[in-house]
Amino acid sequence: MQKDMATDLEPESQFDPVDPRDLFLSPMADGNLVQQTTRRLTEAIVAGLLQIGERLPPEPVLAQLLGIAPATLRSAFAEMRRAGYLETRRGRGGGTFIAQMTTPPADTGTVRLADLDEESIQDLVDYRRAVVAYATELAAERATSAEIEALDRLVGAIEACWNLAECVRLDAQLHINAAAATGSKRLWRETAHLEMESNSVMLSVVGGSQDEEMIKLIIADHREIVSAIRARDPQRARAAVTAHIDRGCVALMTMVKSKHAKPASR
Repeated sequence: MQKDMATDLEPESQFDPVDPRDLFLSPMADGNLVQQTTRRLTEAIVAGLLQIGERLPPEPVLAQLLGIAPATLRSAFAEMRRAGYLETRRGRGGGTFIAQMTTPPADTGTVRLADLDEESIQDLVDYRRAVVAYATELAAERATSAEIEALDRLVGAIEACWNLAECVRLDAQLHINAAAATGSKRLWRETAHLEMESNSVMLSVVGGSQDEEMIKLIIADHREIVSAIRARDPQRARAAVTAHIDRGCVALMTMVKSKHAKPASR
């Protein structure tokens, strides 16, 4: 991400630009490496850090970046292919690509609907309010004009959404980009991990829903968030994203209760 020269209307950044690829192209921690690799790559796809149709690096290169054995990566790829996240293309220009999906698979380490309850949802929402709201507040102080233009483009993409799942994915990208505009790599990484977790929760519930009213609310919220950042109004930006997160919490709890109630009503 290229920073603009400082102007009277734009604060000079004292931070190095962050690269979204840093989020998933970093060594794994100890533990079940196949599961960790599957989850990290799945969340990167869900959050839009890896795009549909994008070719992944060759297996030996990606394995080295992740600090895992090639055999571990192949096992993770096999799980993701079965779930529909990845596809292999043969021949010239072939490789492993991000597959086209209409709804998110539910069996690759993402959150299961059965595991969701009010307490776990509220815990996630509280943490999002603490981290994401502050990141947005700081973005209103530090974002460059180029970064604000990127946020505007994301709002435009959200306005063109035709289903709720795609809106949720783009929602995460907007918050991640806003955090990147703070220039704080630690805050950006924490926001990105949190948004990917939130995405997994939302996508386990919304599926292929086309809830037009909810999509309209998401669009209106994002317009206000970006407008506040553009206006260099940190308190307004924080209030806008807090209200957005709270509305999402209410909607998510309502959908989860409805989903849990369905088997009992049959």
